[in-house]
Amino acid sequence: MAKYNAFIIIIFSLLYFAGCSEDPTSIGGDYLNQQNLKLDTLISNNAASIKTIYQPINLNGSKSFLVGKTSDLEAWSLIQFAPKWVGYSKAIRKDSLTIVSAKILMYQSYKFGNMDSLNGSNFDMSAELVNYNWIPASFTSDSIGKLNSTNINIKTTVTDSLTTLEILDESVVLNWLKASASIDTPIVGVLPNYGIVLKPKGVSNRIVGFKSSTFYTLGFPILELKIKKPVDGTTDSNYYSLNYGTHVVMPEGTSTIADNIILSSGRVSRGFITFALDSIPENSIINYAQLKMYSDGSKTQIGSVSSNYTNVYLGNKTVADSIDGSVSPVVLSGSNDSLTANISSLVNHSYYNLKTKELKLVLRNTYYYDGVERFTFFDNNCADATKRPTLKIYYSRRAN
Repeated sequence: MAKYNAFIIIIFSLLYFAGCSEDPTSIGGDYLNQQNLKLDTLISNNAASIKTIYQPINLNGSKSFLVGKTSDLEAWSLIQFAPKWVGYSKAIRKDSLTIVSAKILMYQSYKFGNMDSLNGSNFDMSAELVNYNWIPASFTSDSIGKLNSTNINIKTTVTDSLTTLEILDESVVLNWLKASASIDTPIVGVLPNYGIVLKPKGVSNRIVGFKSSTFYTLGFPILELKIKKPVDGTTDSNYYSLNYGTHVVMPEGTSTIADNIILSSGRVSRGFITFALDSIPENSIINYAQLKMYSDGSKTQIGSVSSNYTNVYLGNKTVADSIDGSVSPVVLSGSNDSLTANISSLVNHSYYNLKTKELKLVLRNTYYYDGVERFTFFDNNCADATKRPTLKIYYSRRAN
């Protein structure tokens, strides 16, 4: 045991100077020979398995609400305002209020697909009244069939920064006010206020994001109500911030892009890669490990303000298709479609702590709940073997 401990101390002492060398195999070569140690390299561009899995996710934490439709994606937003009845209690109960106008103001924060400026001729949406008690923290695209929504009449005015939805059905807004008042003293016949769902009209080949109130102090969605008071006939202007909201992106289908690992935001997809480690002798020391991926730039799509990048996680040893949360992820970075990540911490945890003979890695977009970015990487089927996912491990072992 003392000899093995001394071996470990020697190796990690050498690694202290690793930053001085571009080639990990050159680190302390003469000293290693003196200590009867050998530095070996495992290089594999033939992963044992690679797959992409799509999973419906909740997007409640997104910076934007998305609406739009491209050839293979569609986004709907669900929003709920709860206008207060303060000052109108008697008028509400007597049905003597008049809604002069009701407008929802939403400010653009993101575009995907067609990047042309927005106007009424190239982007439009419809609105439907939701008749289902949806929960933002758990709502996903799998829940769409439960909405039981009914169409309401709206007029949409679109510019490149502001979209205004004028609700032309006065009864919708009056019911919202009554629903608020009914919380304290129930009003007969009042329907619950579950908000509205916004859907794209037609295929505009774009998905537009509107600022959510969670991340923006200015420009978040506003409900503007102008109400005519029955007593003196004057009009009040009232402004209400969003109560809650979320969005969904569809479909969650299997990718039709061949020879690629596809990481999609908004839906979401994860890439799973497994490498065999059984060629590394027992009691070896992992000095350095690197994952190299090649992006298929022709099939990668990003939006107008994307700050997304890709994280590499360690896969869970016992739970299939899941992430081991005990190890921090690392980031793929690089340029010219060649991306690398120092995955030494992941390999060490897998090799020493989990004592597995295979390395399970999971790839996922960092901000997978924002936007609809699609990052694609070549897999084992790529005709150019040099562009396949490649694992490189430098390790030290006792010389024979």
